[in-house]
This record gives sequence, structure tokens and C-alpha cells, in this order.
Amino acid sequence: MFNDDLIIEYDTSVSFENVKTANYFSSECDINNTDVLLLPYERFREGYEILFSEQAKEILRFLENSNQIKVDVPCSDEDFKEIELHDAVFDLGIFLLTSAVLPVFLNLISSYLYDKIKKRGKDAKAVETKIEINVEKDKNKTIKFKYKGSAKGFVDSLKEIEKITKDD
Repeated sequence: MFNDDLIIEYDTSVSFENVKTANYFSSECDINNTDVLLLPYERFREGYEILFSEQAKEILRFLENSNQIKVDVPCSDEDFKEIELHDAVFDLGIFLLTSAVLPVFLNLISSYLYDKIKKRGKDAKAVETKIEINVEKDKNKTIKFKYKGSAKGFVDSLKEIEKITKDD
């Protein structure tokens, strides 16, 4: 069952190696010992080279506290700024990860989303969610999954993301 809210791009240029060459990359990031990078939006708003999703700090803390994956941001602490849109869309952000940690990451991010929806007393069908997941399968191959739709639809898409990543 293919979800129309899920866009898939194959062989994208997003990779751990390419992040090292980004203008925002900082040596503070231990990229060689990281499973998941939370990436910024680039040139999202005038006056800011990079901005992170409104939930970025909270998601980072949640992932770090899980003690299941190593997560980092590729910029310095002083360059880390969150978008403050207070939008109706629940923007989880942009992630780059290795295929080895994909199942753990998907489980954690869906748990995070479920907890947030539950705390707000909302229905998962009514909460619009946005996320971009870049899965690096090897040094030259990354699959990008962009999702924007209901939180329920995102949770339903998780098996599809895992299957495509395994099959490709």
C-alpha cells in the first residue's frame, strides 16, 4: 500500500561525506561516530543561513536519552537556531542516518510523535506531520523519504520506508 503523502527520491546527494563539506559544518560534530544527524533547513529565512525545526532540541534530547543511537547536529552550538513558526504542521525536521539504525530510529521517532500527540489530546488523523528522512545505504547511495500528511499516515508509512530501504 503506497502512501501518496510519502515522496521518495533515490540516489540523492545527501550523505555523511557531503555534510562535512557544508558551510555550516563544525568540527564540534563527531560525524564519524554518529548514527543520526539532525540537519538544518538551509536559507529558510532571510538573515539565517541555517535553521532547525521547531522541535529540534526536544527531539535531540529524546533520541539521546534513548541510549539506542548516537545523534548529533553538524553545526556549532552558536549556529543552532530553531524555526519558531508555531504552525499547525508538526515539523519533525530533516534527518540523515545509516540504514543500520533505520528500524531503531523509526521506532523512536514514532514513539516521540505518539507521545506529543497524546499530550496535546489530539487525534493522529488530525495532526499534520512533516519529516524528511535520508537513509545512507552506502557511501554513494542515499534514499530520501519526504513525508507531509497526517501523523497516522506517517506511522502507516514506516513499514513502507523499511521495506523500500531493504529492497533497494
